Amino acid sequence: MGEFLLIVVLVLILVFFVELIAGAISKPSERPAQRKASGAAGPSKDRGERVTIDVRYGGVTWQPPPSPEEAARQSHSCWRGATESVTVAGRDIPRGMLYVGKELQSLERGTPDPTLINPSLEAVPPEPAAGKAEGGLHIGYFPSYSQISPRARGAYLDWLAGGRSAPGVDQGLIFLFFYGLERRALFDAEHAPVARHEIPAIIAELERLLGLYGHHDSFRGYASSLRDYLQAGVGFSGLPPSDPVFVRDNWRMPLSNRRELAKIVASGERLPAPWAAAWYMTHPNTRLRTPGTRCPEEYIELFQLRYRDRWGDGMKVPAPKRLWKVQHGPATGSFRRTFAVETGLPDLDALSAPLRKLEKVSAAVEAELTPYSRHLGRTEDRTSIAAVSLLPPALRVTRMGKDAVVLKDWIESVMGDKQMALTPSDRLVQLWPSKADDKLSKREASALADFLEGMEIGVEPDMRHGGPNPTRASNLVLFRTNGSRFEPSPEYQGATVLMSLAVSVALADDDVNEATGRHMEAHLEEGLAVSDQERLRLRAHLLWLLDSPPSNAFLRKKLEGTAAQDRSRIGRFLLSLAGADGYVSPEEIKVLTRIYPILGLDPDELFSDLHSLVLAPDAGRRPDHEGEPVTVIRGDPTNRDIPIPAPPNPAGGAVLDLERIRRIRADTREVSELLGKVFGESQGPEEGPEDAASEVDGEIDAADKTLRGLDLPHSRFVGALSTRSEWSWAEFEMMAGEFGLMPSGSIETLNDAAFSACDEPLLEGEDPLQVNSHALEILSA
Repeated sequence: MGEFLLIVVLVLILVFFVELIAGAISKPSERPAQRKASGAAGPSKDRGERVTIDVRYGGVTWQPPPSPEEAARQSHSCWRGATESVTVAGRDIPRGMLYVGKELQSLERGTPDPTLINPSLEAVPPEPAAGKAEGGLHIGYFPSYSQISPRARGAYLDWLAGGRSAPGVDQGLIFLFFYGLERRALFDAEHAPVARHEIPAIIAELERLLGLYGHHDSFRGYASSLRDYLQAGVGFSGLPPSDPVFVRDNWRMPLSNRRELAKIVASGERLPAPWAAAWYMTHPNTRLRTPGTRCPEEYIELFQLRYRDRWGDGMKVPAPKRLWKVQHGPATGSFRRTFAVETGLPDLDALSAPLRKLEKVSAAVEAELTPYSRHLGRTEDRTSIAAVSLLPPALRVTRMGKDAVVLKDWIESVMGDKQMALTPSDRLVQLWPSKADDKLSKREASALADFLEGMEIGVEPDMRHGGPNPTRASNLVLFRTNGSRFEPSPEYQGATVLMSLAVSVALADDDVNEATGRHMEAHLEEGLAVSDQERLRLRAHLLWLLDSPPSNAFLRKKLEGTAAQDRSRIGRFLLSLAGADGYVSPEEIKVLTRIYPILGLDPDELFSDLHSLVLAPDAGRRPDHEGEPVTVIRGDPTNRDIPIPAPPNPAGGAVLDLERIRRIRADTREVSELLGKVFGESQGPEEGPEDAASEVDGEIDAADKTLRGLDLPHSRFVGALSTRSEWSWAEFEMMAGEFGLMPSGSIETLNDAAFSACDEPLLEGEDPLQVNSHALEILSA
């Protein structure tokens, strides 16, 4: 405390003496003598009563600045142009662009300008292999040639004599030269036409220096700012169009980007995708997450694809009223003001709405690249099959390594010119990277399906939607698609189960042929509202089922534990599908009599259900019957040209009440969802115990197993989260409540455990939350 008070007292005393001296200098009787001692030129009345106190260079001087006319005279006498050479302290310096002389005052004070090379000052060679401290290179933050050490002056002159290109030069020496360019371009050019003609040469020199020394952040910032200001002053009209730049210029948007974007906005043209990506990536107020910075090439390509998906040829950006000014704040102490020049183009800083739209594109792109980014973070592998399979499908073909090309060629050899092909899985399992030699895990199989989808090839069974994982002993079906992402509807999921039941029964009687298959397919397509894409998949799924049918025992096991009313509901629904055309044939009844026992239903229940749907004999004559025909136009008994079709001949079948059938089929989605839940993950042959385990999929058993760094409730919570890669906040909040956990607190707990295990979070994003599969795998190990 005592030391602090002592410092305060000393400061007050110093201020008192400074004010006393300044007051003495300001007396009229003493001012001429002071001017004579300082060597200041020009009458004092032109500069008023201004006195400058400069403590920057280690001393205190009281000298007024020169008048503009005097400063211009001094510049003219000391400047050495780009075509001149000069010799200082025995060094021959080519290509000039320097101020050399004994008198060049700073524009803001009477002290020597920092950039002035005074030949009378000592300059000795620096010691070879000596560091800055040992070599005497005592260069401050605001260097001045007159104030740096003799050895530093020698190092500066050596750098100049070597063509201003030597690597490893101290940044302070580069600034000494840069100060001269600033003075010439900002002050001399205002007072001398010859200096204005040198602006293009100064811009070219700045570009050259930025190429050599742009790795110095401070120098790059000032030099690029001066270059931009000078280019704007010269005018943009004569510059050729430039390509988009996707990297910021010292945390600023590159001038070329800003110039071209402003031209696009001013013209009212649509914003092209490359320029949209460049705008977002180089804007100072945007920030890319890890996928964008780790995978810049993939990010740029995917950004443009998603942008075109949303806006086609580009969105239109309305031009703001505010015009763009290019500004430069000089680095040299010779100036105390900021320079600005009008461009006549719109000011992009006045636009925020386009950036908000582009931000949504960027977020979606980074979410798509996250799996690939995490893989790169762990392995730095970009071209293997494992790496390429993690890319969005649109990027895979152009980034395939040799292993991926081999796989692609094999698939094309299998497909040939066919739309669909049944093939053994052996070669596919062999080519796809996996931890096991004879099969793929769920995650590996899902990655394979994603990879094939990017090649516009579908696979059945699809491991991503409940199909069994491929083994070297199994078969699968490959078929051509349009490449779009497949998301099965409940109707499709129900249809695959119904198809499994029908195939199982038909094979029991050796009653399956091409006609039978088409009949099954037609019934399901007619009875269920499936899309064209799902119709194609159903055909592929049927081809696989006919080759690898599920056993009745497997189907019965899947139905164990299902409530009796739900099994009855499924049975009636199957009956409604068979009678969708108003008629159930004897062959269809035969198949249903075999399916009902598989469902755990008594065969007699089929006939009871069938009887309840049979059309009453007098239904067409009862006026109160719901299905009574409505008279639209009374018939003409004389017109016999249009025959009335005969009613179907049951021939042992049954004619059904279409209205009752319609009511049963009204709950198609509910029954389909019920089928999906009943049959769970697999609809093929029964899996072995190893297939039912989570393997390396990151999934964990919800039993009493604690994970690394977590208690039992949080471990169970992780097990539930592992079933999906993404959760909405509402879903996450509800699930946390089921485990008795607070949502926000659980995120912190889970991420802390993941960081401790692998330096990565388990949960990323806000809404939705993404599950980091790598962190999940490490926690579950």
